[in-house]
Amino acid sequence: MPTRSSSPMNALPDWGRQLTESYLSGTFALFVVHGNVRDLVAWKKDETVEFLPLNLFLHKALFGQRDLMLTYDRGGGLSFANPDMQTDFQRALSGYDSFHGTSYSTGLPRNPDGVLNLLDNYLRLRILEGKKIALVIDYAETIVPAGDISGMPAEDRNALVIFKRWAQNAAFLRADVTICLISENRIELNLGIVQNPGVASIAIPLPDEEDRIQFIRSLIAATPLPAASDVNETALAKLTAGLKRVQIQSLVSEAVENRRPLTFAL
Repeated sequence: MPTRSSSPMNALPDWGRQLTESYLSGTFALFVVHGNVRDLVAWKKDETVEFLPLNLFLHKALFGQRDLMLTYDRGGGLSFANPDMQTDFQRALSGYDSFHGTSYSTGLPRNPDGVLNLLDNYLRLRILEGKKIALVIDYAETIVPAGDISGMPAEDRNALVIFKRWAQNAAFLRADVTICLISENRIELNLGIVQNPGVASIAIPLPDEEDRIQFIRSLIAATPLPAASDVNETALAKLTAGLKRVQIQSLVSEAVENRRPLTFAL
């Protein structure tokens, strides 16, 4: 098995450490990441903390040392961590076209199972070259939705088969490759994926009180609360229990922009 790269564990939130440990064990290559996936994630860097959207956190913190990182969602299509990775993928598509007589290098198929089949071919090629790869499938519930397989459209069934094949692929487990399916609600994903023994489930929780204090402290340090605000960071953290960081950010930003003091009457 190749040496697997990872970020320092103490820089990651608990769920990030869980994903990294599962990946480093060589037991899983495919993960379902669910829960608070539309929020900011705390990334500790030396003495500072940076708050990033999940996709950017995965790119910088978890998979920053990968040779290739690709992101796909049904609406936005394929994207790449940098232009060199996109160039490499286009080069591979040209080779695929030459061999199969297709023209995918001029335009990818619109159906997800068509894109996933091309990604399957690409991953296998680059794994043979020893490349370190991360693939993030966002809004996965739109590709393999919950429901009885007999009632699924053909393209959803095909996508489900591809994901199952990836989860059970011994070459993927031996290689330095990680595939993350992102979905806010795990129940919206097909049970064939959620209950697959080759798939690890990673839950991202809402920020706890300590997390909220840390985030509020960073917000107030950058932009002090309006005069006459009678809540400090600890009190505000208690008042915002159950909220995401992005919701807290909106609350503080609105108060600052409108010069409206934050009080216990929130």
